[in-house]
Amino acid sequence: MSQVALKDWLALLSEAGVKFSSVNGLRGAVESAAQRIDILLEASDLTSLNYLEDALCASPEPNRDFGRMIVCHIPQLEEIPSKPIPEGGPGGVGEVRALRFPDPVAATAASTLPPWGRMDEKLESLLGQAVVPIDWSPPDGSPVTMTKWKQWRAELITGIDTMLWPAYEKTGASWSSPAVAKLLDADFKLLSDLHENLGLPIKSRYPTKVVHNDLFLEEDDASIEFGSHYERYDPKLPPHCLKDFTNALIAGMADKVGTLDLQLKQVFQRPRAYQVAFLQNRTNFSYRWARTGGTPSLVSGHSLQASIAGCTAYAAFAAEMTDRSMELLGRFTVDVGDRRVFAGVHYPSDNLASWYVALKLVPCVFDGERAAAVRHFLWSAISKGLVFLAVSAYADADGNSPYKKIVEEIRRLGSADR
Repeated sequence: MSQVALKDWLALLSEAGVKFSSVNGLRGAVESAAQRIDILLEASDLTSLNYLEDALCASPEPNRDFGRMIVCHIPQLEEIPSKPIPEGGPGGVGEVRALRFPDPVAATAASTLPPWGRMDEKLESLLGQAVVPIDWSPPDGSPVTMTKWKQWRAELITGIDTMLWPAYEKTGASWSSPAVAKLLDADFKLLSDLHENLGLPIKSRYPTKVVHNDLFLEEDDASIEFGSHYERYDPKLPPHCLKDFTNALIAGMADKVGTLDLQLKQVFQRPRAYQVAFLQNRTNFSYRWARTGGTPSLVSGHSLQASIAGCTAYAAFAAEMTDRSMELLGRFTVDVGDRRVFAGVHYPSDNLASWYVALKLVPCVFDGERAAAVRHFLWSAISKGLVFLAVSAYADADGNSPYKKIVEEIRRLGSADR
């Protein structure tokens, strides 16, 4: 390499289109970052940082953002997701690095988010089989056809796309908006606030030491039948109801939801919170590993399936349940999805999308007058859940909240049959 001074190299790179900005204190910021991730900086490293800081502050580049240093020169970044990326080597792409320090403002850039991508072959094989849930019928009562199903599903997608999270586009343009950035900021704020609930006891009939994390782990374990320990919520449920409880839940998930959650995940492609937290330097975030976290984030399968499963149990056993038992069933119905938010596996807005879908699904999978009672049961349960209460408070406090439209629609759907 020719003997060009560092400041001249910076001037040359600036002329070539690379953007630099910095502020005094670069060395201190890097030292703090290195300490957080256990990297030892030697004396020569610190000397180089001092030289770099002096050179950057003297750089002729006029476009300085004194909050952080950014190095970026990707003229056609928006084209990358729609093209195959060759391997490293001659003419190939190695790696692109963006050097950033933790900064809440920088964290709002949604255009850098990648889609989740392909799901595993087992799930994709399911998507190619039973597309329409067994119990589904068109809202107008007409015969079931694939065209009717696709039309109904398209309406769901449009609703979520316009009120909450945009469907994925290969250009990435749909996620490059202030609305998406604002939703992510709100979601991560509530994720931080709600995380502590994972260690708190469930609201059962009697005081208990069973905490949400205990059930989060069980509901993530394929070897444990879903709902098989429901007596921890309500041991007073009649014995024959408890005996058939799990069968009712599973029938609801299989026959009334089917693969709808996967079909929607495939469209929205939303990356999980732990991925976005890493990409956007969101340090105030913690999550628990989940075996069932290997799919796009929206919608929440657990929240949607549990909502309809709980409705199925309600429809089967309501005639033999006390008001207190119905209330506890409602808690369980919503807690399953809420626990996923407490654990950081899903965003609060994933659950909003799931409840929106569930409320739209109920009149299509339950018959006649029963559908109205079932939807009232589900809305009552949602409205008392910890995640919905947190989201509603956030939405009601801010007239421009990113949750406002879908919260209003969920409230409308929940009270439509009353």
